Amino acid sequence: MRPKPHYVVIKKDAETNEAIYCTKEPFIKARVIVIRWLVSFWLEPKPHTGPHIPGMEGEVLPKNIQRAAASLVSREESKNDNADKTDRTTEPEQSHSNTSTLTEREPSSSSLCSIDEEHLTDIEIVRRVFSSKRSNVNFVTEIFRQAFLLPICEAAAMRKVVKVYQEWIQQEEKPLFMQEPEEIVITSSDLPCIENVTDHDISMEEGEKREEENGTNTADHVRNSSWAKNGSYQGALHNASEEATEQNIRAGTQAVLQVFIINSSNIFLLEPANEIKNLLDEHTDMCKRILNIYRYMVVQVSMDKKTWEQMLLVLLRVTESVLKMPSQAFLQFQGKKNMTLAGRLAGPLFQTLIVAWIKANLNVYISRELWDDLLSVLSSLTYWEELATEWSLTMETLTKVLARNLYSLDLSDLPLDKLSEQKQKKHKGKGVGHEFQKVSVDKSFSRGWSRD
Repeated sequence: MRPKPHYVVIKKDAETNEAIYCTKEPFIKARVIVIRWLVSFWLEPKPHTGPHIPGMEGEVLPKNIQRAAASLVSREESKNDNADKTDRTTEPEQSHSNTSTLTEREPSSSSLCSIDEEHLTDIEIVRRVFSSKRSNVNFVTEIFRQAFLLPICEAAAMRKVVKVYQEWIQQEEKPLFMQEPEEIVITSSDLPCIENVTDHDISMEEGEKREEENGTNTADHVRNSSWAKNGSYQGALHNASEEATEQNIRAGTQAVLQVFIINSSNIFLLEPANEIKNLLDEHTDMCKRILNIYRYMVVQVSMDKKTWEQMLLVLLRVTESVLKMPSQAFLQFQGKKNMTLAGRLAGPLFQTLIVAWIKANLNVYISRELWDDLLSVLSSLTYWEELATEWSLTMETLTKVLARNLYSLDLSDLPLDKLSEQKQKKHKGKGVGHEFQKVSVDKSFSRGWSRD
């Protein structure tokens, strides 16, 4: 666990008069500003329908000021339209001037290159820049990683980063760096001119032959010359390969998922401030947001073996770090679980871990070492009531799946239940038996995996 930051009261809320806590770490505000600035290019801005008034962004204006601003905007637009009309009427007269030539009217090469990009917004242009090189993508990833290392009092910035990752994972059209990688092909244009090297080699060989005939050839001279030749050529190959790798930013979806799983786990590994309710609420909310994305990945996203193993390892470490505590501390919070982060996350953590383990085994092979790790972690947390509850629900669901696949029997809709339901209808009249109807498929996350 990361040590708990030192939170101090920085101000009080003007409406509720509640104390607002944060840390006095150096450069914390600068870090948050950089993170918010970078996130602003990846989150889609909300449409703004009202008139734009410079210097009044983010403020709610009265209706009379909005109407006045709208009238000013319309008047400016009408002036611009009139100016355009006068320009069009004077343009034919200017075309008869001797200084007017055809070349002046033709667009330049630079303007031709930018015709395709004229429709791009500022945000799209910045996104293209950040997605143009692997080093730029690594920069974005590192800034987002730093967001997960912030103190919990800066949860607002964390939520924006989580929202960005959520959009990347859930949207069908992935960013360029999440698309599958292409093979790196080094063309001849990337390499030095071979002809010059060959001519130089031929001249060197002729010189060596003459030296042999004259008896003046030395082994050191031949060795140094060949090493210099091979070194320069290999260096050129290496530089070309590095440049091609820098331009090839397609890392694939699985690599981004693994980075997100590892970096987002830092939120769970921050020691909670259980004594400060506002910060505890923020910490709980952030952890549940991350767990919801994990659950979406487990149920909806196709993952390879390495990503599944990464998910299970992180869930094991997070569950152990958050929930494992001395027996005295556990007894101290008995009946007050809602006042601790561990008590609030026990149920969701066990549920996510167990269902993820089942889904992983249905898709990939899980090693014996991981199974032993699961047994060790769960055996050390048996004092949590939530573990027994979630395990019971899982065994119930497994029993229903086995009965359906082996015996074609739906345990949620047994024949005897139908008979008892019909008897109830006869005795109590029509419409009363609806309370005995059972849903065959539970939509909860803990049983959703059984639909496959």
